[in-house]
Amino acid sequence: MDIRLLLQRSLDILAAPFYDTQLFLTLTPIYSGWFLSEIFFEHKEKQFSTFFFNGLTMFWICALYAQYLYDNFSVSLSFFAKLAFFIFSFFTGTFIIVNALKGKEVVKYVAQTREISFLIVFVTPFFYDVLKFDLFYLVAGIFLFIVIEVILFILHKIIPQFKGEEKDISQAQQSTQIN
Repeated sequence: MDIRLLLQRSLDILAAPFYDTQLFLTLTPIYSGWFLSEIFFEHKEKQFSTFFFNGLTMFWICALYAQYLYDNFSVSLSFFAKLAFFIFSFFTGTFIIVNALKGKEVVKYVAQTREISFLIVFVTPFFYDVLKFDLFYLVAGIFLFIVIEVILFILHKIIPQFKGEEKDISQAQQSTQIN
């Protein structure tokens, strides 16, 4: 694969919201929530409320996907692939919410903010037909995810913990020592 094509496809994924208003309005809260979560809350072990929120995010996206599917119904392979992803997203959101409410440990593995947000950011431009999916976009998505992981790792080393997080951590350590 040509490195220029890989970089171009990666940039296409990131720039896609600027080519479609509906996509922009869909992804702006996802990007904002992801960014704020990474900056302020991802330094410590996440709480079940964070996983619950990630499940709600999946439901929010499902509502928008359902509207898109309703408005763009057609008997085509593309439509049924989108419907399948919609169903997958709905059941994933349900699974996350139910297990977060029950306090099940499995959500720590399937409901991470970064992975949920990236999945939504990656898939939605294809779902809304702003980009046409192919194997090169899949490789570019994997590449982009790795690049984002590295950037966030570096940022987490540079950016200090949010003051509220430091208090939460010290309180948790004190309650552990008391017990």
